[in-house]
Amino acid sequence: MAGVADLEHSEYEEKPLGAIESESFGGLALDHVRGEELRRFAANWVAVRGGRLMPMRRDFDPMAVPRLLGRLWLCDFLPAERRFIYRLAGEDINDVYGRSLKGLDLEQVITAGSYANIHRRLLATVETPGIVHVIGRIYIDSDRLLVGERLILPLANEAGEARFVLGATVVEGDWEWDERATVGAPSHYVATLTPLDGGSAKPLPGA
Repeated sequence: MAGVADLEHSEYEEKPLGAIESESFGGLALDHVRGEELRRFAANWVAVRGGRLMPMRRDFDPMAVPRLLGRLWLCDFLPAERRFIYRLAGEDINDVYGRSLKGLDLEQVITAGSYANIHRRLLATVETPGIVHVIGRIYIDSDRLLVGERLILPLANEAGEARFVLGATVVEGDWEWDERATVGAPSHYVATLTPLDGGSAKPLPGA
């Protein structure tokens, strides 16, 4: 199987932005993902996993999705404690929080009021395992009102165990402010889980 770094020379990588169709998702129920950058992100993940349940962390090359470089984040999952530690975060994400997230526990970044729901999403990603999709109001904990879309993907260690979560976020409009985020409830968004076993996408309860 070709590594992620080889994809820029492959037939897949030569497809123009906007040409990512359902067959690129390897049978996973991901048609609800709207943004073409995130559809390409998901299709890349499917391409590098091959016949495995999920790809390993070393399989993913951020340069395969250059438009998302500033919007990617990666967390280590510590199963014994069910904690998530930021390994890296793109510049756009660090800017939202006003600091580098590298090395921080999720609990140090997310406020107490939002932590349970966000922690539940990340656990669903690694423990189901599955792909989590969020659309609507995002970065609720920040001082910005933002509308966008997020995709959270599991990655495996060398033993094939889900030990990392890789996320990408796309914001509609300005990263500083979006008046549409004020519409509806303070946390107006929809979160969906697509199991990797081929099951249908379903809403995340309480998320």
